[in-house]
Amino acid sequence: MAGFRPFRRKRRADDGKFLPKDVRAWRALLHAARYTARAPLAPTDRLDVAVIRAKKAVLPHGERHRSSPFLRLIVLAGRFHTLADAERQTRAGELALLCDACEPALVADPAPRPPRADIFG
Repeated sequence: MAGFRPFRRKRRADDGKFLPKDVRAWRALLHAARYTARAPLAPTDRLDVAVIRAKKAVLPHGERHRSSPFLRLIVLAGRFHTLADAERQTRAGELALLCDACEPALVADPAPRPPRADIFG
C-alpha cells in the first residue's frame, strides 16, 4: 500500500519552475500593493485576490529564502485588510518599499542553465 495515495495529485512538468504565469501573478500583486499603498484606506478587494494568486505562484530564483521581500510582501498584504485605519496609513510606506524591493527580481531574466554534460557531451 506504499504507492497508494488517493488524494495526492501527480507531479507536473512545471512544478517548482518559475514560469511566465508566475511573473504575471507577482506583477498583479505588485500593482495591487502599489495602488493600496497610495490609497491605504480604500477597499482591499483587489489586493486580497492578488495575494491568493501570488501564494500559489513560484518565487523567482534567488528569492527562495525566509527573508525574501516577496514573502514579507505576501504576509503584509495578506493581513492588510485586518489592520485599523491608523495602522494602514503607517504600514502603507512599508508596502511601497517592499514593492520596490521585489521589482528588480521580476525584471531580470534568470541565467540560462548550462547543458547537461551526461546527455550532450
